[in-house]
Amino acid sequence: MVGVASKNAPPPSVVVPHFVFGAISFLVLTVLIFFNVESISGHYFNPKLLSLVHLTTLGWISMIIFGALYQLVPVVLDVKLHNERLAKVNFYIYALSIIMFVFAFWDMYNQTLLFQVGGSLMFISITLFSYNIMMSAYNAKRKLIAAKFIISSIFWFFTTAVFGLILVFQLTNPFLEINHLQFLKAHAHFGMVGWFLLLIIGVSSRLIPMFLVTHNLNEKKLSFALYIINLGLVALATVFFMELSAMYIIASALLIVVGIASYVSFLIDAYKNRIKKILDIGMQHSAMAILALIFPIAFAAIAPFTFENQFEFSQQAVLVYGISIILGFVTSLLLGQTYKTLPFIVWLFEYRGKMGKGKTPLPKDLYNERIAEMHYFTFAIGFLSLVGGVLLSYTPAMYIGSLFFIITALLYNYNVIKIIRHKSEF
Repeated sequence: MVGVASKNAPPPSVVVPHFVFGAISFLVLTVLIFFNVESISGHYFNPKLLSLVHLTTLGWISMIIFGALYQLVPVVLDVKLHNERLAKVNFYIYALSIIMFVFAFWDMYNQTLLFQVGGSLMFISITLFSYNIMMSAYNAKRKLIAAKFIISSIFWFFTTAVFGLILVFQLTNPFLEINHLQFLKAHAHFGMVGWFLLLIIGVSSRLIPMFLVTHNLNEKKLSFALYIINLGLVALATVFFMELSAMYIIASALLIVVGIASYVSFLIDAYKNRIKKILDIGMQHSAMAILALIFPIAFAAIAPFTFENQFEFSQQAVLVYGISIILGFVTSLLLGQTYKTLPFIVWLFEYRGKMGKGKTPLPKDLYNERIAEMHYFTFAIGFLSLVGGVLLSYTPAMYIGSLFFIITALLYNYNVIKIIRHKSEF
C-alpha cells in the first residue's frame, strides 16, 4: 500500500482542506442540532431540518468523501488523480456553495436568489468532482469491482445533483407539474443509497480486507450486491414517480436490503479470515457503522405505512430512518476511516524519503488514541439517545443525544487538528 500510495498520491494540499472543512461542519452541525432539536422531530419537509440535512450530507459527509476519494482512488485503482489542480479549485467552489446553500435553506422562502445561486454553484462543483473521479477511474489499468462501485456511485451522485437543482428552482419558481414530496424522496434515496452506500461498499471492499490483512476473498457477493442494489434503486425511483402503493416500495427496498446483506456477508468472511486479530479504533468505528445499518433497514419497513391514528409514528419512523443512515451508519464510518486515511496522508508527506534517517513514528502515533476511544463511546451514546428521543418524542433524550454529539465533534476536531499540525523532527 505504501508503494502504491507514494507513487500516485496527491499532495496534502489537495486532500487536507476537505477534512478540515468537514470536521468544522460536523461541529457546527452538532451545535445547531442542540439548539434546534424541535426541528428534527417534526415533518421532514421544513426549512431548518432541510438545512441541517444538507449541512450533514454536503458539508460533513460529502466534503470528507471528496478529500478521502482524492487520496483513496490512487490506492484502490492504482492510478493518479486525473487533475489535481481542478480538485484544489473545486474545493473552494464547493465550500462556498455549501455555505450559501445552508444559509439559504434556513430561510429558503425569503432567500430565493441565494438559494438559486448556491444550488447552481453546488451543481457545478459536483459536476467537476464527478468528472475528475470518472476520468481517474477510466484511466485505471486495473478494472476492479471497487471501480465499478465508485463509477456507479458517481452516476447516482450526479443524478442526485440534477434532481436537487431542479428542486431548487421548482421550490422558488415552479415550472414543472410534479409532486414535490415524491421528487424529494427520489432525490434523498439517490443520495443516501446510490451515492453514500454504493461508494462505501466499493471503497471498503478494498480497504477493510487490506486493514484486516485478509486475502483471497470471493468477490461474487460484491458483484451480486452491485447489481441488486442498482436494480433496487431503479425500481424505487419508478415507485416514487408513479406513486405506487406501499407494497411496491417494500419490494423495491427488499432488493436493496438483499444487496446490503450480501455485502455484510462479504465483510463477515473478511473478518473471519483476518490475520490481524485486534481491531484498532478506526475499525471499531467501522464495525459500529455496520451494526447501525439495523436501524434504517428496520424502519424502512415501517415508514411506508401510514396507519389510521398512527400518522405521527409513521413520520417518526421516516426521521429515524434518515438519522440512522446519515448520523449513524455513514458518520460512524467516517469517524473511523478518518483515522485510517488522514494520518497516513500526513505521515506519507512528512516521512517519505526519510526512512532510516531517524526515529519514524507510525501513522497512528499522529493522533491521540485515547481521545479517539472516548468519542467512540460518546458517539454511541449520542446516536442511541437521539434516535430514542425522536422515536418516543421525548425531548430530554434528544437534548442528551445532541450534547453527546457535540462532545464527539469536539474530540474529533481535536484529533484532526493534531494530525494536520504534525511536523517531522528531522
